[in-house]
Amino acid sequence: MSRKAKEIVLESEQRAELERLVALAERAMRDGALGVAMSPEYTPGMTTDEVMALARVAAAFRAPVFVHARYSD
Repeated sequence: MSRKAKEIVLESEQRAELERLVALAERAMRDGALGVAMSPEYTPGMTTDEVMALARVAAAFRAPVFVHARYSD
């Protein structure tokens, strides 16, 4: 498999994973969650796209976003 083909497959897998993450967050909100929480510092590889997708879910439900942030060098 060529490098470009591998990149396309990886991108497709990442998109599918993001869709699953959003679906889980939406389900939790419909089931009565108070908001969306995340800990980017403790989630290696968490992307801006993931953070924004979860924030959009919270906004759609007019719910808060809780972010555990810590200082690190």
